[in-house]
Amino acid sequence: REIRHALGDEAAKPQFIETVGAQGYRFIAPLTTTPPVQSSRFKVQGLDAQPTPSPQSLTPNFVGRESELAQLQSWYERVQQGKRQIILVSGEAGIGKTTLVERFLAQAPAGGVVRIGRGHCVEQDGQGEAYLPVLQALQQLCGAPDGDQVVAILRRYAPLWLVQLSGAIDSEELERLQRQLQGSSPGRMLREFGEAIERLSAETAVLLFLEDLHWSDGATLELLAYLAQRQERARLLVLGAY
Repeated sequence: REIRHALGDEAAKPQFIETVGAQGYRFIAPLTTTPPVQSSRFKVQGLDAQPTPSPQSLTPNFVGRESELAQLQSWYERVQQGKRQIILVSGEAGIGKTTLVERFLAQAPAGGVVRIGRGHCVEQDGQGEAYLPVLQALQQLCGAPDGDQVVAILRRYAPLWLVQLSGAIDSEELERLQRQLQGSSPGRMLREFGEAIERLSAETAVLLFLEDLHWSDGATLELLAYLAQRQERARLLVLGAY
């Protein structure tokens, strides 16, 4: 607080010091090159010779989770061989579940091309929106650079999911699909997603990270159970944190 006060910084809209939940604080202002400071007593070199920090070096310190990270990487190796994995990461609030998974997801592209989608469960009144975190993850996949391929697969194998994604298709196609899909059974949602995700992960690994599953709707949990029981090959890794 004293440093923020001295810099005229605000915690709500930080320019210099950012709060990192359950870990500490981070200096976020851009670094600038300064000329060397010299005097008869000391000499301080400028930043010209310093390497540019990588984005990974600016992330919070990652300590004490090496074994868990190695376990996630071993499961991911199975995924790359076509063996789907549904992994749950549990622990009390603030213990570092998200930090662990995000570190793993940051390293995953080093093993080859991968599609990553994230979804977040929220506490909802009543039944809430079905499949909320899964729809969020699909929305991200559709918005990625190769999102057109994702939309094409959903259009062919999972139109019930496609019509629930905002902006994925134009209004004319949306209306046409909605008319065609009237009266579809809830069970069709499961089958469509299973087939679509297997097509999507046939050649490219797909990683879905669903956070705060303790607030999940029942439909999402039913979908996870369905995906876990399917026997078809899929380069699919679903990570759920609760």
